[in-house]
Amino acid sequence: MRMSQDDILKRHLLEVGTITNAEAQTVYKVRSLTSNIARLRANGLRVVSERKTDLSGQRYVRYHCLDSKNCAAEILNNYGA
Repeated sequence: MRMSQDDILKRHLLEVGTITNAEAQTVYKVRSLTSNIARLRANGLRVVSERKTDLSGQRYVRYHCLDSKNCAAEILNNYGA
């Protein structure tokens, strides 16, 4: 049975804790991570967005799952989980 993109991303977020658009595109061939994240949030997954800038100045968003056992302590502290 083939898993939906939402199921794949949910599993990734719960196991790994974070994902970026570039990671989702490369690993899972996801083209609209923002839409997937919106659906996961609507279904109760606690995901927060962290805006970042890489060394070349390119801006991106790293999504953190507050429900993951691998969620970084500083993220949990910042978002009151």
